[in-house]
Amino acid sequence: MRFPHEQYIRFLITLGFSREDSAEHLEESLLLPVDSGYWEKQESLLKKSKLPPQIKKFWEQQSKSKLPKDYLSYMNVIGLKEAWEYNLGKNKEFTIAVDALKDPDISICVRSLLAIKLQSEEISALINGRFGMVFPKKSVELFQRYFFQPLIMSRESWRSYLDKIPNEEKSLIYLAIRGDQATLRAELCLPVKISVADHYQKLHIFAMQKFEFYQKTNSPDADQNALKWAQMAMSSGDKYEKLKIGDATDFGRDIQMEFDFIDTDFPMIGEDNLDEIRQQQVDGKSNDEAAPIPLPLEN
Repeated sequence: MRFPHEQYIRFLITLGFSREDSAEHLEESLLLPVDSGYWEKQESLLKKSKLPPQIKKFWEQQSKSKLPKDYLSYMNVIGLKEAWEYNLGKNKEFTIAVDALKDPDISICVRSLLAIKLQSEEISALINGRFGMVFPKKSVELFQRYFFQPLIMSRESWRSYLDKIPNEEKSLIYLAIRGDQATLRAELCLPVKISVADHYQKLHIFAMQKFEFYQKTNSPDADQNALKWAQMAMSSGDKYEKLKIGDATDFGRDIQMEFDFIDTDFPMIGEDNLDEIRQQQVDGKSNDEAAPIPLPLEN
């Protein structure tokens, strides 16, 4: 039998955990403890890896040793770099994944969506919307790699795994394995279908409101901010008009974009465009109504 959190088990071994010590840690992290045979197999695989002896020695005596030179590069070779960056306090996305893992509601939701093989962009969008949090695509990918890898699970492994987990989680994972996406989404209180067109329309309106605010603001950076929001309004409006419907990849990417608006550097559209927008508002547009920005034609 294999476990979907196999990579995390290997990380714990490199931290110097014994199987007995790991059991409590795994339960606190809402992960299944593993049997001694499985643990010993993972230990053996790590010991047989073609890493320098000083790296393997560090795993055994790290409390008394300094981090070996190029340690993270070696961890990258065996797929544990992100986990060790997190252990050193240097990986924000991994921290978000761990926080999601330890929240029972978020954790079972992410696991179920991974089990039904949704793309990481869509999972990110669904979790952000359902729980009102920032759960970026990278954190979804790290969650999958370390805590829940459905693709490594055989039919026999799934059967053994389902026998060991709580009934609530078992029923959801079973729905996911069967491919019953509509029922699974209903059980998780998630939308059965994402309306990409509605999302772009709301994004366009929001960007227009921000543009108008900065257009009327008297501050040194007002024009620059107005230009940024105008660019976003043009982009989202163009997608809404031309696509109407789209895929979840666009939806997930733009949900994340909403969280990152202020920190994102948008291409500048030029003072001429801003003057043109202002002129539209003067020429017969109501002050109470957002003047539409002319949408660029697709190349």
